[in-house]
Amino acid sequence: MNYFSIAFKHMKDGFAERFEQFKTNKSTLKFIINPLNTNTNETNIEQFGIHAGSFQMQLLDLKTKGLCSGKFTELKSKLEELEVQKCMRIAQRKWTSLKEIPRVEALI
Repeated sequence: MNYFSIAFKHMKDGFAERFEQFKTNKSTLKFIINPLNTNTNETNIEQFGIHAGSFQMQLLDLKTKGLCSGKFTELKSKLEELEVQKCMRIAQRKWTSLKEIPRVEALI
């Protein structure tokens, strides 16, 4: 019995440590979801091997080009809609109808 309580305590501590990383990297994860609405001062992008100054300039360039940001937002919406369609068909167990959903590559 003592073995299991020790094992569960180690698991609990391990999960707590892992989820703490999500909290500390919250703004970086927010960037991945929506890069156009991100505060670059809070984003720790250097952990991906990207220089912060260069990243800020590239993101600023992307934000100022209305055409690029509009296309990005439109593509993001379409990709989210495709995922919703896939989930709905999977939930309804319509496996063969998954082939009817356009591939991501066709949107890009």
